[in-house]
Amino acid sequence: MYTRRKVMLGVIEALGGRLARTDCLKLLFLLSQQEGNPRHYDFFPFHYGPFSYVAMQDKRRLTDLGHLKDAEDFVLTKATGHLDALQPSDLVAVLRLRSNVGVARGRELMKRVYLEYPSFCCRSRVVDEVLSEDEKSRVAAVWNTDSSPCLFTIGYEGRTIDSFLCCLVGHNMRSVVDVRCNAVSMKYGFSKNALGRYLAASGVHYVHSTQLGIPSAFRDDLGSPESYHRLFGRYREEILPRASESLKGLEEEVASYGRVALMCFEANPFLCHRHVVANAVVTAVPGLALHHVSESGSVFA
Repeated sequence: MYTRRKVMLGVIEALGGRLARTDCLKLLFLLSQQEGNPRHYDFFPFHYGPFSYVAMQDKRRLTDLGHLKDAEDFVLTKATGHLDALQPSDLVAVLRLRSNVGVARGRELMKRVYLEYPSFCCRSRVVDEVLSEDEKSRVAAVWNTDSSPCLFTIGYEGRTIDSFLCCLVGHNMRSVVDVRCNAVSMKYGFSKNALGRYLAASGVHYVHSTQLGIPSAFRDDLGSPESYHRLFGRYREEILPRASESLKGLEEEVASYGRVALMCFEANPFLCHRHVVANAVVTAVPGLALHHVSESGSVFA
């Protein structure tokens, strides 16, 4: 069993054997934020604060395996034994979490998370109910509300769907244009249909621009700087001239949504054709800022 799933079961056991969905997600989030802990789950700002699609997928899998009951809440089928299955460091972390949160649940727990990690409540539907006006003003001060037009590029290599969404929301991106030739992936959440649903739920528009993709046949014998230089030169000469309609669509996407991300797989934008597409767009739209998102989530020009 994956270590993160063992940790989930251990948290549920340590906190009583049954946790409401929002409570369990908040507790797993707090566990991920404890100093020195391995981050078993990533989270992004969602309707009730920090949320993880991977954690919810694990809940479904653990239900199928018989470790959790088929219920809305996270409910163990076997009351004990899960803490014993944890690595010593994870056991210490879970017990420390239990000590830190005590009996806080529901709105009390949610309020604690909102106040301690204000960036994760920027999309909350209940922030007005959980926080006072003064508290809301203080947490809202850290939210990124920048709406200035900007073209970003981002790769999902090394990211979970949750860390990917967190990065998009954190930079207030309003649209994602997928420039993969084939929008399929073995990584959970990154195939076209699932990705489109997750982005829509987060208020982010999604477009798959097949015409801007780079055919797999173009990628033969990559491995040296020279081979990538040849690849991108060929892409500029053979693909982009035939993709004028899609490039125009990208310009219109920026005009409509302001902050748009070109998405592909590679973490390094300069090992991906998306940087060629981005340069073509900013050349056509004078004054449009361009930023590449690093694997850590920071941006650089």
